[in-house]
Amino acid sequence: MSMALDLAKTPWNTMRHIVDATRKEKLCEEAVKWRGGEPPPKNRLQAPGEQVILAGLKSRPELNGVTGQILSRIADDEGFLIVQIPESAGKDQVPPATPGGAGGDGKFRNVKVQPRCLHPIRHPSDPRPRGGRLQAFESSATAESVVSCCPPAAASTVSSAAPRLQERSTVLKRSGSDVVVGLEPDRAGSELSRLPGRRTPAAGPPKGTPLYPNFPLNYAHLVKH
Repeated sequence: MSMALDLAKTPWNTMRHIVDATRKEKLCEEAVKWRGGEPPPKNRLQAPGEQVILAGLKSRPELNGVTGQILSRIADDEGFLIVQIPESAGKDQVPPATPGGAGGDGKFRNVKVQPRCLHPIRHPSDPRPRGGRLQAFESSATAESVVSCCPPAAASTVSSAAPRLQERSTVLKRSGSDVVVGLEPDRAGSELSRLPGRRTPAAGPPKGTPLYPNFPLNYAHLVKH
């Protein structure tokens, strides 16, 4: 005999549990701040391949300020992350490590560091994705447009209709903000109907034409208005 399914275990309920747990955590942090206490420290795990700066090391203070690169994805059982630093880091007889993880001799070594001792190089508001070399993304001038994604016949039709649509559109300025108002329904429908592969909607009955012209007159009194 199979057990009955628990209908409460749904994706929606799971999401609600996560939201409630997050909200309770934030409320606890705010309560600690209001009482004048110090909130618990937060440690954010960096992404693999991200450049970090070692800081706050007590057992190896000579490594403070060295730039390294994270190799491990998650912390080990002891809570350490594997970081790659130059072989010459922390030695006085060689030049210090340069940003990017390259030393004077080009050799590297791996060390275990706690997440709280790893400070990210990039600013927290940096919109670039985490991980890798975090190279800057530049918008290409030859980006694909809607016209380039259409078939040749459709592209020519869209490119020819675009100036007319732009000229007939109006802009209303209300309380300092621009509100773009589209074309009238009849104008917009005529322009869109010219696109290849688009079906023109069937025209409805003219105004004033009854919906049921053959309806018997003797049953007209039964229709509720």
